[in-house]
Amino acid sequence: MASREIDNFAANWEKVISQQYDDRFYRMWTYMLQTTAGSFQARHIQLWQIVFSKGGVPGGYGSIR
Repeated sequence: MASREIDNFAANWEKVISQQYDDRFYRMWTYMLQTTAGSFQARHIQLWQIVFSKGGVPGGYGSIR
Protein backbone atom coordinates (compact mmCIF):
# COMPACT_ATOMS: atom_id res chain seq x y z
CA MET A 1 0.00 0.00 0.00
CA ALA A 2 1.48 3.33 -1.07
CA SER A 3 1.71 6.11 1.45
CA ARG A 4 0.34 9.58 0.93
CA GLU A 5 3.88 10.94 0.48
CA ILE A 6 4.61 8.53 -2.35
CA ASP A 7 1.31 9.40 -4.03
CA ASN A 8 2.00 13.15 -3.68
CA PHE A 9 5.52 12.76 -5.09
CA ALA A 10 4.28 10.77 -8.10
CA ALA A 11 1.39 13.19 -8.74
CA ASN A 12 3.67 16.22 -8.76
CA TRP A 13 6.59 14.70 -10.64
CA GLU A 14 5.58 15.86 -14.11
CA LYS A 15 4.29 19.26 -13.00
CA VAL A 16 7.24 20.47 -10.96
CA ILE A 17 9.97 18.07 -10.03
CA SER A 18 10.84 16.60 -13.44
CA GLN A 19 11.88 20.06 -14.61
CA GLN A 20 14.90 19.92 -12.27
CA TYR A 21 15.64 16.19 -11.83
CA ASP A 22 16.03 13.15 -14.08
CA ASP A 23 14.38 9.72 -14.08
CA ARG A 24 17.22 8.26 -12.01
CA PHE A 25 16.39 10.69 -9.19
CA TYR A 26 12.70 9.72 -9.46
CA ARG A 27 13.52 6.01 -9.11
CA MET A 28 15.89 6.54 -6.18
CA TRP A 29 13.51 8.84 -4.31
CA THR A 30 10.51 6.56 -4.89
CA TYR A 31 12.56 3.58 -3.66
CA MET A 32 13.60 5.50 -0.53
CA LEU A 33 10.00 6.52 0.23
CA GLN A 34 8.71 2.98 -0.28
CA THR A 35 11.39 1.30 1.84
CA THR A 36 10.98 3.84 4.63
CA ALA A 37 7.18 3.44 4.61
CA GLY A 38 7.55 -0.35 4.66
CA SER A 39 10.01 -0.21 7.54
CA PHE A 40 7.66 1.93 9.61
CA GLN A 41 4.71 -0.34 8.83
CA ALA A 42 6.74 -3.42 9.80
CA ARG A 43 7.85 -1.58 12.96
CA HIS A 44 11.53 -2.01 12.11
CA ILE A 45 12.33 1.67 12.62
CA GLN A 46 11.04 4.49 14.78
CA LEU A 47 11.24 8.25 14.65
CA TRP A 48 12.22 10.17 17.78
CA GLN A 49 12.34 13.90 18.28
CA ILE A 50 14.14 15.36 21.27
CA VAL A 51 13.64 19.03 22.06
CA PHE A 52 16.40 20.92 23.86
CA SER A 53 16.16 24.53 24.96
CA LYS A 54 18.50 26.71 26.94
CA GLY A 55 16.95 27.27 30.37
CA GLY A 56 13.95 25.12 29.56
CA VAL A 57 10.58 26.18 28.20
CA PRO A 58 8.55 28.35 30.60
CA GLY A 59 5.40 26.42 31.46
CA GLY A 60 6.77 23.23 29.90
CA TYR A 61 6.84 21.91 26.38
CA GLY A 62 3.58 21.01 24.68
CA SER A 63 3.64 18.58 21.79
CA ILE A 64 1.86 19.73 18.64
CA ARG A 65 0.19 16.35 18.17
